[in-house]
Amino acid sequence: MNLLLSSFSLSILIFFISIFSTKEALALPLMNEFAILQGATSQTETQIAVLRYRESSLNYFYSSENNKKVKINTVITKSRVFSNWVIDHLYIKKLSSNSNYSLFIETVSGIRLDTREFSTLNLNKQSMKIAIASCMSDAFLLHQKRIWTNLVNEKPDLIFFVGDNVYASIQDPVTPDQIWNRYVQTRSLLEIFYSKKLIPIFATWDDHDFGQNDGDKTYKYVKDAKVIFEDFFPRDVIPGLLEKGEGVGQLLTLNNQNFIFMDDRTFRDKPQGKSMWGMNQEEWLKNVLLKSNNKEKNIFKNWIINGSQIFGKYGPSESLEKDFPQHFNRLNLLLKSIYTPTLFISGDIHASELIYISNDFFNQKTIEITSSSMHSIHHPKGSLLSNPRRLAGYDGDNFVLIEFDPQLNNSPLQIKSINSFNEVTFTSLFTIELL
Repeated sequence: MNLLLSSFSLSILIFFISIFSTKEALALPLMNEFAILQGATSQTETQIAVLRYRESSLNYFYSSENNKKVKINTVITKSRVFSNWVIDHLYIKKLSSNSNYSLFIETVSGIRLDTREFSTLNLNKQSMKIAIASCMSDAFLLHQKRIWTNLVNEKPDLIFFVGDNVYASIQDPVTPDQIWNRYVQTRSLLEIFYSKKLIPIFATWDDHDFGQNDGDKTYKYVKDAKVIFEDFFPRDVIPGLLEKGEGVGQLLTLNNQNFIFMDDRTFRDKPQGKSMWGMNQEEWLKNVLLKSNNKEKNIFKNWIINGSQIFGKYGPSESLEKDFPQHFNRLNLLLKSIYTPTLFISGDIHASELIYISNDFFNQKTIEITSSSMHSIHHPKGSLLSNPRRLAGYDGDNFVLIEFDPQLNNSPLQIKSINSFNEVTFTSLFTIELL
């Protein structure tokens, strides 16, 4: 958690406490549509999560290319006995690559309640656009509608949620029941889940959606929190595309890219301890990196995606470099043996910045892209701390877009930040240099 924000936290804390003090009924969806998320998706299948009232009886359909309505028969419901709200996981397979479909939600009597559009992935595109978002407080209801609308209008191929996707950690400890309720509340309120065009979302967490501010492996509800996370973000294994790592970690491999989502909370030691990720997860990352390591062919890129910053030496927030120097040194030693272009994505700090990583660390000149916050409390204008590695930065609510050619050898990255007023706050064209 960013220490600079402490003086701005009282009002938001009061807001969240008021939420917890109300009955669950007050946290119900405020719109007439369903809150829907498109999760793990490939060129031929997709997994979709629908938040619904427990007592409702629904049928789900999708339209095929010839506009024939097909019933979705594989539906798995995630629920808690105390909650009136459940999550349905819809599994749709045998789809066509790079095709558009419609999702229909109907009553058992055939009354249509909601319609959305979704697509499968195109693995042959010469341009790939990814939106990066973190720190999504549902206290900013009007503001969040604008910024999510801006993001959807950019038409990204994928959205990466990189932590603090839900603000559940407003007391210590937060119980699993309270975590579930906060996930329901956030899902029901954020505009992205009511978008007519669904966009595949892949996610990891940080401390607030984990359930404990600055939490680590000693948090007693680690296992419960992981189950809730997976209930709201469907990510079943898709052979050849998506595999699970340690905790909520996962590896997404598509378009010549390894998107490596790390779990920075489940196995985390106390600051100055041995590891942020735990030794098993460190070994998993090592195996992923070595598997794609190729000195002659660097069309692949490795994207290491983490809630906390990696190269965060100059800021007050948590980071691998500052809080886990032993682990940071092990990572640098590992990356010295990797010839594949590797870059980093993070969130958490309630400001966005591009951090230049020189070859003093390993055999590349690369970058860490921090995107934060989507809608939350943030630094007063002009208070962003000095960072000699910073290429660009913005200290207000925003998201970051990354666009590149996945078919091009070590393609340049076109990076830009967009705020809630749809203004571009910084741009950068960056190419990783291999030495």
